[in-house]
Amino acid sequence: MRTTLRHLGLATATALFATATFAQQPNTIALNGFVIPCTPGDTVHVHVDQGIFFPSIDFSTVLTNNCDFLEYIPVGSSYDQVTISIGCQGVLVSASDSVYF
Repeated sequence: MRTTLRHLGLATATALFATATFAQQPNTIALNGFVIPCTPGDTVHVHVDQGIFFPSIDFSTVLTNNCDFLEYIPVGSSYDQVTISIGCQGVLVSASDSVYF
């Protein structure tokens, strides 16, 4: 009986730890880029896919006068897929990469 209670206690502690871990966002992606040709003020769309346990992140950022951008994105998962896209001369241009923490 004591062994069963010990295993039950360990399973409960593990479940609570997993819940606390998923509630945090311990990692940060530093995303920067440079767009040529561009018009300062153009909008870059960013999509971050965090898998099945965390919601995806979608937002837009504006290019500076130097045609660059910098964003810090807090993420909760250890593997993320990042896609950026921008309209350039009538064509949608996209780039993707992944990051593993």
